[in-house]
Amino acid sequence: MRDIMKNEADYKRLLEVGGMDQVPCLFIDGKPMYESLDIIDWLEKHPQDI
Repeated sequence: MRDIMKNEADYKRLLEVGGMDQVPCLFIDGKPMYESLDIIDWLEKHPQDI
């Protein structure tokens, strides 16, 4: 977990890799996922990856 409001490097990385500063953002295989319901669904289906 990263706090982009407290860490400028994390903020810059989110912009560089994800393309926008929207949170929450979950990176799966290097690709950003921004929609909360999609993130929740993925986490429920992959509890072993948490």
